[in-house]
Amino acid sequence: MMQDNKYQEEINNFIKNFSPYKEKNIVIYGIGRFTATIIDANIGFNIVGLMDKDPDNVGKIMFGLPIIDKEEAKQKADLIIINTSGTYWNLIYRRIADLNIPTFYQNGERAHLSELQAADNDYWDESLQNLEKQISQADVISFDFFDTLYTRSVCNPADVFSIIERKLCMEFGLIPYKKLRTEAKKNLDADYSFDELYNEISKISGLQENVISRAKIIELNTEKRLLVPRSEMINLIKKLIENTKKKIYIISDMYLPGSFFIDALKDKGIIIDEDHILISNELKKSKRDGSIWNFLKGKINCKNKKILHIGDNKITDIEMPARYGIKTYYVASPMELLNLSSMQNFAGKICTDYSSMIFGTVFSKFFNCPFSLNSYKGVLNINSDFDMG
Repeated sequence: MMQDNKYQEEINNFIKNFSPYKEKNIVIYGIGRFTATIIDANIGFNIVGLMDKDPDNVGKIMFGLPIIDKEEAKQKADLIIINTSGTYWNLIYRRIADLNIPTFYQNGERAHLSELQAADNDYWDESLQNLEKQISQADVISFDFFDTLYTRSVCNPADVFSIIERKLCMEFGLIPYKKLRTEAKKNLDADYSFDELYNEISKISGLQENVISRAKIIELNTEKRLLVPRSEMINLIKKLIENTKKKIYIISDMYLPGSFFIDALKDKGIIIDEDHILISNELKKSKRDGSIWNFLKGKINCKNKKILHIGDNKITDIEMPARYGIKTYYVASPMELLNLSSMQNFAGKICTDYSSMIFGTVFSKFFNCPFSLNSYKGVLNINSDFDMG
């Protein structure tokens, strides 16, 4: 396995956070790359099973371990570790909180349900007007892409891969696409590209070149079809381009090619210089480790410029750029709005690919604007027959 510094850091953090529990029977929630990295490292923990949101996966074997349901977890687990991106920690814990098994997030924090009522959240004091005020005070504006300018009409980005697998199986017969993808990512650096990913899938799978080429086309077409522009944010960036001289950048930690972002923006009439679209896999620099923020500052001679970055991830879009002296503004993604809202308990019910697609479509409408719930303090209001339909 070609582990770069990021992967080794994940392993070291896992050991540091959970070494007191090495003798316990551990169930890991999450069957993606994070878990593949930990299990592949063979660091001596007693992991007895895995959990996943999709009930159809129960009974399958991943990374040499069984995927178990909640009843089996009750019998086997001394503790559960939610080993996924932090975006989904609260949502996942809502699904399994009733097990009453000690549960921890990936960072070692004990999982808990928020005691705040929806109306108590400070985010409801934010607004598009507040954002525009912050923009007016900056010389350079950078935007995150996914879940800031655009969202997807699924609740979980990983569900995109389920759609791709179904389409491939319809054309070529049974292909374990999601499993191959996870295995391939274990052998790649953190900032891998789209082509590097598929080259590795080809290498480990032995799939014919026509299947690999078709899979690449299906993925790009599926991503394009699922894209939903967040209208207020799109209008905001267009207004900035047309009416100001501020420099505008798009910054994304993503494996998709730069042409994907250029085409998506052009489709909505947004024309940005290609060298202002900073994608981690092309630069081999990322928001996650901070290297892209240093790159941005060097690119624009930041000594005399005030930079504002706008994004939805509280770590990569808010905490990390702030460490480099970049001012930030947080806008909530559709799924985060659900988690903050009066419907937050509903989030834990979205467990299958089908429900993710259905409710992703609903939420990408109701929570399209980052500030759609603010005037109601987090309460979802149905204001028309059309919305009810």
